[in-house]
Amino acid sequence: WNYTWDTIPDHGVGDVSEVNCGSWQPGVHMVRVEIKNAQGISTTAGVNLIRLTPIGVVDSNISDNQSMAWPVRSGGDINSESESGLYGVGSAALLIFLVCVIIGMRSKELEEGEIMETPVAMENQMLTPAAAYQQQWGQAEEAPVVVSLEELPTTVDADGITWRRHPDGKMDWFDEGSSEWHAFE
Repeated sequence: WNYTWDTIPDHGVGDVSEVNCGSWQPGVHMVRVEIKNAQGISTTAGVNLIRLTPIGVVDSNISDNQSMAWPVRSGGDINSESESGLYGVGSAALLIFLVCVIIGMRSKELEEGEIMETPVAMENQMLTPAAAYQQQWGQAEEAPVVVSLEELPTTVDADGITWRRHPDGKMDWFDEGSSEWHAFE
């Protein structure tokens, strides 16, 4: 087996099967090894190694100058989190919530307004089949045609034709096309 080590920072590791990282400086080290067998087949593996500051007795191979360069404490306090991101996200969420509430309230007001504006059919008003069709399908309604100026009894038959009876017993029917009453013969 042939071992080829590559470390960053460079530690001068030779072609050995094991590496002792006990004397390396504290910090992050990238270690990559390539292994080849006799047939020339190779594989590569890598790892990031984090060395912490030693606690207690220091290895005798490390000089005093190296041990003085080790960090005494973490620098995490320097890079403390900022709360401005939290305030920004909270403000955005509150703004979106308020917009949704306002839109919901306005849509309720519009629905109530539409209900109030819907014309209420008067009991005396006669609704012709054509007017009922137009009202049902939302087509523009023309001005309502006054079917009878007199208070004569009217009925609508199964075919949708409006009939009216006069006091003398004569009948007439209403032509919606011409908006006129025609005597029944």
